[in-house]
Amino acid sequence: MYYYIIESARQKDFEKIEPKVKEILTNFDILGEFRYIDNLIDTPDAVKAAIKKGFSTIIAVGGDNLANKIAVEIVGTKMAVGILPLEEGVLATALGLGNWKAACEILAARRILLMDTGLVNEKHFITEIFASSSPDIPPEIKQKSIFSKLLGNKPTNSRLDKIPVNINIEEEYQVNSEITGLIVSNLRPFGKDVESIRQSMIDNQLHLAFSNQIDSGNIYYSTGDNIKTIEQNNISLFHSNQMKISSDKPIFFWSSHEVIARTPAELEIVPQSLKIIGGRLR
Repeated sequence: MYYYIIESARQKDFEKIEPKVKEILTNFDILGEFRYIDNLIDTPDAVKAAIKKGFSTIIAVGGDNLANKIAVEIVGTKMAVGILPLEEGVLATALGLGNWKAACEILAARRILLMDTGLVNEKHFITEIFASSSPDIPPEIKQKSIFSKLLGNKPTNSRLDKIPVNINIEEEYQVNSEITGLIVSNLRPFGKDVESIRQSMIDNQLHLAFSNQIDSGNIYYSTGDNIKTIEQNNISLFHSNQMKISSDKPIFFWSSHEVIARTPAELEIVPQSLKIIGGRLR
C-alpha cells in the first residue's frame, strides 16, 4: 500500500480527477492512504507519519517541488518515492511518467530506479540548486531547462551584482571568476535530449554552470538552449562528482523554495542513494 501526500493548495486540482484516480489505484491494489498538508514545510512531518504507520512507498501528488521535499527525507533509506503528476515537471518527465493516468500504471508496476542525489553542506537535493545573493528572495525560475518550451516563457533577466568566487573541482584545479548567477544540477540540464537527462540520474556527476552576464534563472533556461546561446551568455560548464565553492560575499543556495546552504559550500554526488519509481530507461 502507498502513502499519498498532497498539498492543500492542489486539492481542487486533485478533486477534479480524484474519483477516477482512486478507481484506477483500487484496481491496481495500491490505493493506500491520502494525506493533505498545508504547505511544503509540513512535508517532513507527513513523511514521519508514513514511516510510523509502516508504509514503504510515498507518492507525491502534485509536482517536482513536493517530490523533492519528500525525497530528501528518505535518501539513503529503504523507502521509495513516486510521483502522481498534476503538472508537468522536469523530474516527472525525465522519469517517463506521462500524464496522471499513465503514472498510475507506472506506480503500480513499482519499477525502482536507484537515483543519484546531490549533497551541499550535508543537505541533500534531488534535481538542482540555484545561487542567489539573497536569503529571502529566491531566484526567479520560470523554466525547467530542456523542457522550457513545454513549461513556460523565458524568465526576465534580473542580473545580480558580480560576486567573486573560487571553485575547487575535485581538489585538482581551481576556477576564480566573478559571477552573476550559478546553478548546480543533479539532472544534467544541457541539451534537448530527454534520454540524456534520464541517464544523468545515474551518471555519478554534478553539473555546474555559471555566468558573469545573466542570473541563475536565466542560466538554467539558457543551458537548455543551443551552444550559441550558451556562448553568448558566457556560461561556463563543469561536470564533477565533488566541488567546493567559496565567495567574497555570501551566496545562498535555494532548493524547492527554501535556502538549504550558503558559501562556503562543499558539494558532492551521492551515487544511487534514492529509490524512485519510474518508467523503463533505455
